[in-house]
Amino acid sequence: MKDLKKLGPGELLALVTENLVTKNRILKDPTKLMELATCRRNIAALQQEIFIRYKA
Repeated sequence: MKDLKKLGPGELLALVTENLVTKNRILKDPTKLMELATCRRNIAALQQEIFIRYKA
């Protein structure tokens, strides 16, 4: 995964979208469940970075 601190808001949003799409694709194909953990970790890291950067 890229260094999240160097990404702009649009790039963060693109990564979130990409990981959510990947997660949904994996959920439809049970043979790829090993990728699901990586995808979930990516989403959690993105959520944490967005919260830290843009907390209200």
